[in-house]
Amino acid sequence: MREDYQDYPLLDWEDDYSAAKAAACILDEERLILLMPRELDLKVDPEECGCDLEEDDGMLYGCDPGETLEILAEATGLSGLVEVGEAAAEVGALLDIDLEGRRLIFRGE
Repeated sequence: MREDYQDYPLLDWEDDYSAAKAAACILDEERLILLMPRELDLKVDPEECGCDLEEDDGMLYGCDPGETLEILAEATGLSGLVEVGEAAAEVGALLDIDLEGRRLIFRGE
C-alpha cells in the first residue's frame, strides 16, 4: 500500500484560492500533496470513505476523494475541499491521508 511520495509536488492550503489551484493540478492528472493547516483534524471514518487504514503508519489509503473531502469540508468549514474532491473524482484519482503529517495526497489508481 505504501507509495513513495518524494516526487509529488507540494501545495500549502492557505485559502479558497488554494482549492482552485489544487483542483487545476488534479484535473491535469498531476499527483499532488496538499499540506493542510496544523490545527485541522483530518480524521474520517475509513469505512465510510472507502479507505484502508494502516495501523503501523497511521495513514488512510485509497479513499474516495469526492466522499471524503465532502465530509472533511463539512467538518472543518473549508468549503473549497468539495471542489478539490470533485476534481479528483472526475479524473479517477485516489486520496491517501497522512493524519499526523496533515497531508492530503492525490494519486492515480
